[in-house]
Amino acid sequence: MRWPPILLLLCLAAPGAQARDPFPPLPAGGRLAVVPRLDGPAYDAARACLAGLGRETGADYYAAVVADAGGASPAGAVPFVDALYDAWRGRLDPQRHVLIALGIDDRSIAIHPGDRWADLGFERDAISRTIDASAFARHARRGDYPRALCALAETVDRQLGLLAARPPSAPPPPRERTPQPVAPPAPAAASGSGAGGWFMVPAGLLVLALLVLWRARRASRARRRALAELETWTRRLGNAAERLLELENRHPYYFAGSGERYAGDSRKLDQRCADAVNLLFLLYGKARELQGDAQRLIERGGRFAVAPYERAVSVLRDQPVTVETGEVEERRRIFLPLSRAYQGTAQGLLEDLDKAYGEALDLLAEVEAVERRAEEGVVATGDLVSRAQQAIERRGELGLDAGHLVGALAAARRRRRQALELKRRDPIAAAAALDEVRAELRALAERAAAGNRVIETLRGPVAERGRTLRAEVGRLRAAGWRLLEPGFDPDLRLDHGLYEAQRVERAVAAGDEEEAAAQLERLEQGMAELGEQLAACERARREVPQALQELAAARRRLADRIPAARRLLDDLVEEHAAAAFAEEADNLEQLAALLDDVGERRRRITEAHGEERYLSALADLELARAAIADGEGLLDAIDAIAERLASARREARDLAAGCGRRLDRLRALAAGDRPGLGSLAAAIDEALSNGPPLLARLEQPRPHWPRLATELAALDGRLEVLVRQVEE
Repeated sequence: MRWPPILLLLCLAAPGAQARDPFPPLPAGGRLAVVPRLDGPAYDAARACLAGLGRETGADYYAAVVADAGGASPAGAVPFVDALYDAWRGRLDPQRHVLIALGIDDRSIAIHPGDRWADLGFERDAISRTIDASAFARHARRGDYPRALCALAETVDRQLGLLAARPPSAPPPPRERTPQPVAPPAPAAASGSGAGGWFMVPAGLLVLALLVLWRARRASRARRRALAELETWTRRLGNAAERLLELENRHPYYFAGSGERYAGDSRKLDQRCADAVNLLFLLYGKARELQGDAQRLIERGGRFAVAPYERAVSVLRDQPVTVETGEVEERRRIFLPLSRAYQGTAQGLLEDLDKAYGEALDLLAEVEAVERRAEEGVVATGDLVSRAQQAIERRGELGLDAGHLVGALAAARRRRRQALELKRRDPIAAAAALDEVRAELRALAERAAAGNRVIETLRGPVAERGRTLRAEVGRLRAAGWRLLEPGFDPDLRLDHGLYEAQRVERAVAAGDEEEAAAQLERLEQGMAELGEQLAACERARREVPQALQELAAARRRLADRIPAARRLLDDLVEEHAAAAFAEEADNLEQLAALLDDVGERRRRITEAHGEERYLSALADLELARAAIADGEGLLDAIDAIAERLASARREARDLAAGCGRRLDRLRALAAGDRPGLGSLAAAIDEALSNGPPLLARLEQPRPHWPRLATELAALDGRLEVLVRQVEE
């Protein structure tokens, strides 16, 4: 759970908090005060941490650790830290101090910033965001309060450094005032008689005034250009400062005060990321230097000085910018020296700064993804270790040896520990190693679970099914059933099932879970088949007598249909051709033999049923029924052929009658006005020529009725069209 900031405090206080503790005394020269019952050697590291911070920002860090800082109110830590500041006021610098109050029992935290930091904006919401962005909550949840206190102070120091480095707003341009012309001095008494001197004095003063006015306006325009350029830089550098702060807040692990350099497979990524981030901060520092130079030049400019303003614009546009490869941004942790030099001008510096930010952001995201992948591997492998351990414990509960699984799990856990040790130094290699361990642990957990399922199924449903089948066999034998016929001995099958069950358990114990699962499947199939056979025996004992009567009736019906089918086939052969029905004739001849076979099978079924060979009786019954169905299908096919030919014959005769009437009508229409038929005459002649021979084919012996009906239908259509055209 997170420790969300609320105003200036981070509080997880439980209801009914105790009364607030008294203020602990601040040791002479010390930075941390801890109430006696909470103090111990663990806080020595926190004392050193607070004393070592603030060298770059100028901040002085102090802290007090008490049992209760919040009192009855969740916001009570704020009055506590304010009162603590009043108690320690004589020991703290009012401008530079940062005072932290931490309550252990009520789990509250509050910060009192000095006036300098409050003026920079480090108060209220800014303090809340800083607490939330720090690693304080993560360490505090584990009870490591000294480390939590140090982590919070380090984050505050980085935040103050960025706030202090934020560029100031550019001063607003002064209101322009037009220079007034200089009044000439009062005329002196003339001693000569010439008037030329009196005329030249006002003219010279006018020229001087015009020159002054021109100079002032030129300086004013130059100042406006310089201020506009400076305002652009100030605005963009302000945005850059916010983005740098956001960069640190989004990736606190990378900017932490302590951390190891990546090595191995991750070294190249670390080099690229450090190089990109280092370049980003170096470019930002160069841009701040140019902005400061331009600001000072503008401040040195006067009402008539043009050069400082033009020089300021030149600094912000044309100044060469170089960053050497050895430069390091020392205020950040573990950044390596820049690996590639940067050369450019001030005009492109801001654009390059934006590009450097984008590159650094992408690389930091890649680092974050690498860290996240490694962390996901840690979590996933931990879950799989737990699953495998539970499966192995279950194997022991089942009374089977799991030594091979224990050894495999121990080896996988060793490799996981090695990957965890590698994670801080080489997360890429650690993630790859954790992926391999994850696959190994998943296979191990699934293998162990599969073996357990085999044993549980064997001792549960399969064993219960075997007992049920044995009871069923006993019931049938008690009822007088012999249950003996070739290939079927249920008692022997059940005894063999017990042997197969022992083989399954031995396979699981030997670590061959896959073979055990295959053996269990065959055992289940055999038991299912035995159950079906017993059910078939009962069904045969009950249904075969009635089925024999139905079989005899079906055989008689089939025998009665054969003579009629033979006569029908003879008529078809006589009317058409013997070759067209040769296959049907052969099948009809075989039908008599098939009926003899059905009779023989009926006798065998009766005999098997009487001898209680029920499975044999059922097998012969199915074959006899299939033979009857084949015979009925053959006779139905002959009937269908005869019906189809009879239908084609009727259709052909009906079409022939219609064609004859249309031919007579066409002859009558064409006999009158022959020249008036035009292009229809040739078509009429063709129809009158081809139609009669086609009609005559009806009287020929053995016509092919389906084909003849199709041709007559086509002729009838043509004649219908010709008659209509001639009539029109």
